[in-house]
Amino acid sequence: MLFWMLVVGAIALSGEAASRDGLDRSILTVLTEEDLRAEPFQCDCEFYRGNNAIGNTVFATRRHGGVAFVKIDGTVTRLAPVRVPALGCKRGEAYQEEWSGDHVRIRLQFRPSTTGEEACWYRGRLTVETDRRSEAVPVAGSCGC
Repeated sequence: MLFWMLVVGAIALSGEAASRDGLDRSILTVLTEEDLRAEPFQCDCEFYRGNNAIGNTVFATRRHGGVAFVKIDGTVTRLAPVRVPALGCKRGEAYQEEWSGDHVRIRLQFRPSTTGEEACWYRGRLTVETDRRSEAVPVAGSCGC
């Protein structure tokens, strides 16, 4: 009995240590306007954690999709396209993009949810892989002018 109490106590303490070390925090943090100021929006794509776009951008393309940005553990990371197919806006069609940067790989899987004259809105999942951790989050976003 004492053995199991020690085991349970050790597990609880290791959980507290992981929490203090930030291991249970999201590695993907929000990009701010300041983070993207040097690369103005030009009919590009932006994806948001969850459904709320305001102040919640976690992935943004610039230069007409030639470069992308994420913020990993508070540091803005520039990404290059690895596999980025031409986008369409047909509901139900699935897309997958892959991007990479310094010690980071991104996989963005999404489907159109709403169409417009100059933009298309999407819903999907963004997966981030670093040297030490990975995380997948639901995203919504748009591409266009």
